[in-house]
Parts: sequence; structure tokens; C-alpha cells
Amino acid sequence: MQNKPVQLDAAEHAADAGVMGLMMIRNTVAILILSIAIISTAFAGDDGGWIDRAGNPVPNSDAMKSVNGFGGWLVVTPDSGWEEEWNTPSDYAPNFRTLEEVRVGEVLAILPLFINPKLDSDGYARIQCDIRIVRPDRTISMDEKNLNCFSYKLSSDPRSVWLSAIIPKYIGEPLDPKGKWRVELILRDMVRNVAIPLKTSFTLIDG
Repeated sequence: MQNKPVQLDAAEHAADAGVMGLMMIRNTVAILILSIAIISTAFAGDDGGWIDRAGNPVPNSDAMKSVNGFGGWLVVTPDSGWEEEWNTPSDYAPNFRTLEEVRVGEVLAILPLFINPKLDSDGYARIQCDIRIVRPDRTISMDEKNLNCFSYKLSSDPRSVWLSAIIPKYIGEPLDPKGKWRVELILRDMVRNVAIPLKTSFTLIDG
């Protein structure tokens, strides 16, 4: 694992919002399970809440929240090279592009990020996730509960930004209903016994 800065434009992202295995969900969503967790430089304040690059507290929003010292952030990005962008040298600040509209054929990566997990007596952070994707017609594209999103012994500052080991991917298929798709995420700090509900959305349009 490595420390590095992260490009955290809180106002913009809060408003928008090694592979071990691949599991297909329906015909439009896949889950990538990363072989390692990736860490970024601290963006949690002394109280564990999100802060921006100037050190100012970031207000809670639908896609970025802090609850009792634990912080969660839901980012949906069309960047096909997001993993390379994230897994960069320690002096480089990755920046993920977000968007409101997605064309048929485009692929989105759904990135669950978090800060300041509480460690158990053995020094492990244990995070579970519920991930739900709802089509414009209110039918369910994906509904996975109690996923083991992160279970690692931390040797670095827990206040750093951490990336879930499970990364859902959405693929815009021609027969998918056009309109607004909702992405809902619950991050659970199993040691702290705190859950953070997060949500964002994107609109599928013709290619």
C-alpha cells in the first residue's frame, strides 16, 4: 500500500457525487474485486470528518457524509483508467472525472471511498457495503447486501482516504431504459457500528 495525495474538490464531487474476480449482475452491472486496497493521503479532520484541501470541513451531502467520525464518499466516474489514475506515485494527485449524462455503450465505475474507519483489537478495519442500482422505471438492476468491501490490517493513518476492494461497474446497454438511474450505497464500519447511506444518480441517453 502507498500514501499519496488525492484531488479532492469537495464542492464539485459532493454535488455530483490485480483483479481477483468478476461477477456479472443482470446484464448491465459487474463487480470487480481488487486484489489490494489502495490508500491516499489524509483528508479527514481531527474529528474524522471530511475536509477540503484548505483544511475546511466539508458539509454533508447525498454523495459525501461523515457520521460519528466515519466518512463515506460515493464517486461515479466514466474514466476507463480510474485504477491507473488512483494507483499512482505518491507525489501525484489523481482526479476522477464525473458526469451527469451517460451514453449507451459507456462504462461507469462506482467507487466507494471512506475515511477514518475504527480499528479492532488486531488493527483491522472491517467495512461492509450494500449497493443498489435502480433503473428509471424503478425496477432493480443490482441489489447486493453485506458485501465485504474492506477487511485489512492498517499500517497507515486511518484518516487517509481508502478505496473499497469491491468496485461495481455499470455498462449502458441498448435495451436499458433511458432516463435517471439511481445509485445507492450504505457503508458500514463494523467495528464502530456506524452506517452511512450515500446516493447519486446519472441519466442514460442514446448513444
